[in-house]
Amino acid sequence: EPARKAVFSLTVTVDKHLDVVANTPVRRRAVDARDGSKQVVEFMETPRMSTYLLALCVGEFEYAQAQTETGVLVRVLCTEGKAAKCEFAVGVAVRALEYLEGFFGVAFPLAKMDMIAVPDFA
Repeated sequence: EPARKAVFSLTVTVDKHLDVVANTPVRRRAVDARDGSKQVVEFMETPRMSTYLLALCVGEFEYAQAQTETGVLVRVLCTEGKAAKCEFAVGVAVRALEYLEGFFGVAFPLAKMDMIAVPDFA
């Protein structure tokens, strides 16, 4: 329901070797006091948004990244060994985001934009 929105605060406990990505940057990362083989990752709060926009990805990722002229970090994440294939996508994403910010006159509302290449869905 697009009319229903909320602010999300995510905290996730995962194995230490795994990467965790969400809509917002990591606020804090620490070793789990109960299980030293795990990490606790806390993300910054999201802006008020629809529930279907919330994203949380856990896995072993590599990425290509760039930054827009307004300072938004843009990353394309992929499975290990495929980061070179993400360079074109990250370049297009930066140009598209900059164009859309100018066209609509509205700044992108988050500090970063991550796009995840999921091979099983390609």
